[in-house]
Amino acid sequence: MKNVCFLFGINGVGKSTVAGHVISMVKGSVRLSSSEVLRRAFGDVSRDELERMPAYVKRDALRVALTEAFTAHQRASLVVCEMHLVACIRRNGVVSRERMWHDSFLRHARAYCLISSPKEAVLRRRDHDIRATGRVRSLDSSGIHEDAITNEAEFRQLFSGKENAFIARNNGTVAQTARVIVERSAKKNVHDVLMDTAG
Repeated sequence: MKNVCFLFGINGVGKSTVAGHVISMVKGSVRLSSSEVLRRAFGDVSRDELERMPAYVKRDALRVALTEAFTAHQRASLVVCEMHLVACIRRNGVVSRERMWHDSFLRHARAYCLISSPKEAVLRRRDHDIRATGRVRSLDSSGIHEDAITNEAEFRQLFSGKENAFIARNNGTVAQTARVIVERSAKKNVHDVLMDTAG
C-alpha cells in the first residue's frame, strides 16, 4: 500500500511542526522522523556521532530501517516521514553534502513534498531550537540559502513528473501548509507536473 508522504526540507524549515499538524488532521496517521529512525538503528547514538559516520553507511542503514518502519505501518491511513534529501554537514569550514534518498522508497510513496521557507524564518526556528535544546545549529544565512537551493535542485531532479510531487512554500501559517499537504496526499493516481504550492 502506498501510504507514505515524504516531507523533505533543510533543518529549521518546519518539517516536524508541519508533520505534527498533518497527523492531527488525518485519523489513523503516524509520523516518522528519518533522523530518529537512523539514530535508533545505530543504538541511539548522538547526532554528533551520527554526523561523523560515512554517508554510505548511514544511507544503507536508513534504507533498511525505514523499509522496516514502512512495513510495520502499512495499515496506517497515512505515514508522514520527515527526511533530508541532502544532509548538509558543516565541520571546521568544510561542507559535506550527503544524499539520503534511496529509490526503494518509491514503492511506499503516495506523495513527495519539499517544504521551503524564507531564510529569516529558518533562522528564527534554528535560534529557538538552540535556546530550547542546546543543540548546535548553523545560523549562517548564506549557508541556509545554499542548503535550500541544493535540496530544491535535488527534489526537482528526483521527482519532477512523479505522481503528487510538489513544493509547499511555507510562507503562510503552519496550518495552511499542513492543509495543502493533506489535500495533495489524499489524491490517488494523479500524475501532475511538479508544481509549487504557496503555503
